[in-house]
Amino acid sequence: SQCPSITQNIKGTQSMNKFEIVDARKALSMTQETLAETLGTTVASISRWENGKAMPNRIYIRQIKKLLEEYANKAS
Repeated sequence: SQCPSITQNIKGTQSMNKFEIVDARKALSMTQETLAETLGTTVASISRWENGKAMPNRIYIRQIKKLLEEYANKAS
C-alpha cells in the first residue's frame, strides 16, 4: 500500500496540494463520493480540491490525514 509514504509526505503540513488529495483518496480506496460522505462535505468540493480550483481548509486536511494514519496503522 502507498498509504504510509503519503502519510509521511504530508505529515505536519497545514496544506495539501491537489495531487496529494487525489493520492490520499486513492490510497484509501475511496471514490469522491465516499470521501465526501466521510468528511461531511460535497462531491463538488472534493472535485474542486482535486482540480486545484479550491483548497480544503485545515479541518478537512486534518481529517484526511487522520484517515490515512488510521489506514496505515491497520495495514501494518
